[in-house]
Amino acid sequence: MEQTTTTVSSLKSKLFLILTLCTVISLIIIIAILIFTIIKDRQTSTQIPIAQSLKSVSKQSTFTTTVSTTTTTLSPEEIHRLSSFKEFLNLPSNHPNPNPSHSPKTMNTFMRSIYRQMYDERGSQRRKRRDNEYLNYYLSDEFDSIISLPNQYSYLSTNMTYHFEYNGSIEYLKYAEFILPIRQFSIIQLSSSTFNITIKQSDRNNNNNFIKINLTQYITSFPFTFHLTFIQTKQKLSSGFLTLYFQKSSHSIVRRDLSTFYNNQLITYPDDPSYCQVRPLRTSFSELNWSSWIIEPSSYEMNICSGTCHTQSNMGTYFIIQNLLNQKYPKKIPAPCCKPKRFSSTILLYYDGPNLILKRHENMRVVECGCSL
Repeated sequence: MEQTTTTVSSLKSKLFLILTLCTVISLIIIIAILIFTIIKDRQTSTQIPIAQSLKSVSKQSTFTTTVSTTTTTLSPEEIHRLSSFKEFLNLPSNHPNPNPSHSPKTMNTFMRSIYRQMYDERGSQRRKRRDNEYLNYYLSDEFDSIISLPNQYSYLSTNMTYHFEYNGSIEYLKYAEFILPIRQFSIIQLSSSTFNITIKQSDRNNNNNFIKINLTQYITSFPFTFHLTFIQTKQKLSSGFLTLYFQKSSHSIVRRDLSTFYNNQLITYPDDPSYCQVRPLRTSFSELNWSSWIIEPSSYEMNICSGTCHTQSNMGTYFIIQNLLNQKYPKKIPAPCCKPKRFSSTILLYYDGPNLILKRHENMRVVECGCSL
């Protein structure tokens, strides 16, 4: 009897264990199903926002691309053109690009008038004339460059703030004048922390289109800022600009004085036209697509060297021997080549960022050729 009771109790224990195990397994399966369902629902709910955000990002990137396309308008050809222009002026690649749109027309007109007193539109020099110390200073051999700076601030009708920026050295600044395009006025006042200037109609110069105010003694550094007030002005005003006159260093002046022993006439040999010599050649800046940046001249005489290098009495001793050896050993000794021997300068008026620069550039025009290696 006791054995039977023990057997039944054992069977009940086993059955309880089986039921418990099944219950646990069922709970695990149910929990797993619930977890899977929750994860799936979350994935489904997040797919739509993700898709929408992707579309939004796509639209934003498309818009950004469109904006960058409209703001960055430089083509590869334009970039190459700018790079060549800066290389020609010996400027670094990160130098500001020429920006004619930020320069007032009156500044352009004024700088052109200075150039035209020296040269015509083809770069041919006019007769020098001197009216006073500074009016035609730019016609002298001491002149290095003239730079006009536009106002960087906006202005009102009667009260204006002028702010000028210049990153170059002012060590050789000879003269500086503020130029205001105005014909009729009563009183003009210029004021800053270092000066206070009053100009009356009776004090103006003979130029009916511009007022010129000497600010040389006040310019010691940049940026340079002052306030201008018009009293009883009779006409609509336009923005003025600052013009800086730079002289050459003493070394450059001496070097240029020595070069005046040689004139700018082309050295040719009419009796031997086939011999190496300079040949006239005029080129236009429009051919280089620089005409929107270089205002004056429209073209200039750069000239070229061509011709044979046979023995001549005016050929250097070394090249006479080289020429004779070339005739005897043509495969070993190269023949002398016709190359530039002497250059002259050319004055250019061009944009440097929003500024306008009138500057003499050396070694732009060939005036004499010779035979060399």
